[in-house]
Amino acid sequence: MFLEPHTKGDLCVGHSGPRAHLAPPLAPAILERRRAEDRDPAALNSGSSIVVRFEALEIARGHDGLLRGKPEPVVALGVYTYGEDGAALATRQLIRVRCPPRLPGAFVPSHTIRLHATSRVADEGFLVFAIALEEDAGSDVTRSFGALERPERFTAWREEDSPALATSLQHVAGLRPGVASPVRLLLDDQPADAMRADEWVGASLARFSRGVRHASHVRMSFLSGDKYNDWTARLRVLVRTGRLDD
Repeated sequence: MFLEPHTKGDLCVGHSGPRAHLAPPLAPAILERRRAEDRDPAALNSGSSIVVRFEALEIARGHDGLLRGKPEPVVALGVYTYGEDGAALATRQLIRVRCPPRLPGAFVPSHTIRLHATSRVADEGFLVFAIALEEDAGSDVTRSFGALERPERFTAWREEDSPALATSLQHVAGLRPGVASPVRLLLDDQPADAMRADEWVGASLARFSRGVRHASHVRMSFLSGDKYNDWTARLRVLVRTGRLDD
């Protein structure tokens, strides 16, 4: 599902999440599981919630290809729950950033950009996944944001690992809990960095365990293959445990 972005001050944000309209109906099995958990106070108390706040995009280096102007950074940010039955998108935002007048520099949003998700007893934890692109035509931005809805469209591996280790987002090996790692991606079985309508900069992934309280700043770095774009998203992540208001 893709919702038309709406403008807020100096930032354009597209949002999809628990409060979005036209959300697809839940599968009967998922509905029944949730009803059972709602009847079980222990299940309610064993869940967790995550809050992700986008605080800044630091731009050490920026480049707009042949146009040689300022880059137009875009970050597609998704939060997932995951468990034995795979990962499921909880919420996502598309964040279009106004480049600072001078580089190096940082963009700090003028209002709060916040994503929130809850887990249930069957979930193992949360994934925070970000894709960064330098927008030109816009069609690859649209495609990437749309793909967040279906995590099975991605396979990923850490930058320092072999592509032979490519796997689903929730099974990427070597991730330290609560620490973001740059990852390489296949999108629909094609290398994500082969995009041409918009310039691919990078992707980053972090995993958080359900039931483990966590509060930290998380830095997600994105470095393009030609090294001309070097960006870092600064996030504030809080994982809570206990009773959830779902």
